[in-house]
Amino acid sequence: MVKRVLIVTLLIFIAGCQNRFDREGSLDSKEIIERDTPLTIMGSELRYQYLDTIDAPYDLKGVEIVPKSGNIILYGDSRRVTIFDRSLNILTELVSKNSKIFSISISRDGEYLASIGDGGYLEVWSLREYRRLYSIELDRRAI
Repeated sequence: MVKRVLIVTLLIFIAGCQNRFDREGSLDSKEIIERDTPLTIMGSELRYQYLDTIDAPYDLKGVEIVPKSGNIILYGDSRRVTIFDRSLNILTELVSKNSKIFSISISRDGEYLASIGDGGYLEVWSLREYRRLYSIELDRRAI
């Protein structure tokens, strides 16, 4: 019985991975993974639709989506944190005191962003006004 449930679950998973979407013809999920694109943003819940590709101006460490607005945040091997709207237009770039951003965190209400990087600065930003609110220099050994 357990084997049957596992096999059925596996088949459902495989079938779910075979979703297709249109962009200059149809591509399946395997073709998307193998394509040489910097970052692909896809939307919708069960049926994925290609939106666009963002060329990151630096090596990426991570991508976050602001829960409230749906804005997309890129950060990485740069002092910049780049914020895009849902149409993938650049809204702004936050310039950190750090040379490289290691990690960011967005508040649950989507109002604030915290970043930390190689310079030892913990910075808190307003995502409403797109400005730095606080900058705290930490002991670099703690990072």
